[in-house]
Amino acid sequence: MATSRRCRKRAAMFSRQNSGDSTGALRGQAQVSKVCEADRIEVDETVNAIVYVDERIPSTVSIGQKVLALPDEVLMIFSDLSDQDLWAVAKVFPVTNEILHSYDFICVRELQCFCLKESFMKVNLGVGVHIHSRGREGTFESEFDLLSQQAFQGYGIKTSVQGLAFEYWLPLPISRRHWRSVRADVSGSLRQLAYAANLIDASDVNVIYHFMNDIVVKSSQEAEKCFDYDTESSLTHASEKAVESYFALFHLLLYLANEDAGIVHAANAKINRFLAGQTSKSSCPSLGHLLVAALISNAGMTEQLRLAIIKEAVLRNVVWMLDPTGANTPELAYLEPSAISEYRLRRTFQSSKTSYRLLLFLNLFCKTARGKVESLASLCDQIFDAHGVPPKGTAEHMAAEIRRIKDVDSFPPFFTAMGVQDMPSKENFTAFLRRMVRESEEKGYLRMPMTQGEALALRMRREPGVEVAKGVGCGLVTAKNTTVSFFPNGVGRRGGQGRGRERGRARGWRGGY
Repeated sequence: MATSRRCRKRAAMFSRQNSGDSTGALRGQAQVSKVCEADRIEVDETVNAIVYVDERIPSTVSIGQKVLALPDEVLMIFSDLSDQDLWAVAKVFPVTNEILHSYDFICVRELQCFCLKESFMKVNLGVGVHIHSRGREGTFESEFDLLSQQAFQGYGIKTSVQGLAFEYWLPLPISRRHWRSVRADVSGSLRQLAYAANLIDASDVNVIYHFMNDIVVKSSQEAEKCFDYDTESSLTHASEKAVESYFALFHLLLYLANEDAGIVHAANAKINRFLAGQTSKSSCPSLGHLLVAALISNAGMTEQLRLAIIKEAVLRNVVWMLDPTGANTPELAYLEPSAISEYRLRRTFQSSKTSYRLLLFLNLFCKTARGKVESLASLCDQIFDAHGVPPKGTAEHMAAEIRRIKDVDSFPPFFTAMGVQDMPSKENFTAFLRRMVRESEEKGYLRMPMTQGEALALRMRREPGVEVAKGVGCGLVTAKNTTVSFFPNGVGRRGGQGRGRERGRARGWRGGY
């Protein structure tokens, strides 16, 4: 569904071409007459419809909204015209000039099958989906290039524009009429994806939760690469692609929720259980899914939910912070008595920086998708009116926000980026981080393989001036306590599941994190 880049290019080209002479206007008028006749619609009726819409809609309404208010017949006629003929139409009928120049209209024209070049007004469109089978549950991947059902099933097209192979096809809503056309195929497609990915919860909504979460995880990983090279254009491109993909799935999730009140009730119950204290991995396997559920919940993302998610994220990160297969900072197992520990504050964040960045990504995508609209029905109408296309400038806004995420290197700016209103003091947060080490062991997320004296010995090698707690004697640093595992079963998740020093763990947002 990569339309935004093409929309900008076409808008610029349209503007240049439309500044030419009127020779093409007569040719365009003839072409319009021909197309209108084929559709049994006269040119005058088409123009009157456009004028009618233009006159009835207040001047305060944007051109983009006027485009989307045009009758489907008019949009269909315009979708059949070549760019050259559209330029001519703009000269013949000045009232259409501003509309045809608009970003929204060009985006609507781009909503077509990349293979057969047929519009969503003529064929059923969706996207190809590839499943990576890794771990207990697979992950979803798609380039979100629009593909018709006929091209996928009839012609066996199973490769994206960029060459990504896929095995499955998922229909998308796009417009109200298109949704009615593809609705019967949605559940079957989602069940196929659930079965192929070996999802424990095979419900339709859970497949979409997984898919949306996978998009954010991949976007975070690609942004990390862009951070390394500091390429602004690459970051904008990646943001644009991710936003379009996320919006397409959010559109699907939103309309399913709008049709079935049970989906919203389930999302509310999921969040309420979490807020009531059912935060364990068995009760809430994925924090990322919880954030997606907040998109369709009645309350949305509240301060209470935001803080609860941050707490559980820190708690689940502890074992990866301490273990050799993770950040390898076992010295933080020593619980210093100091009111404020700058070392703990700094190293706790740095040891899981990538996972905290991922949480910022998840929060950013959720905030961008839902915005300030409170009613799901109203939001559903807005997205349908926009044909599922993100608002103009969304990708650039996301890229700018992602660049800010790059600069987040400690907890205070992290809290600010997450939108936390009541910032904790250093003293309170130091105590909180120590408490998370204890709670992580109590919940069974980790086992403590060393005494406080042994942990103190490791800590003094990194922080010689650390305060010594009463009754704790400094132990010896041995090969055993520098390589011992903190995982409950005594063995870290090796084979690609761990992370090196100064690196976080993004995969956990799907499952055990």
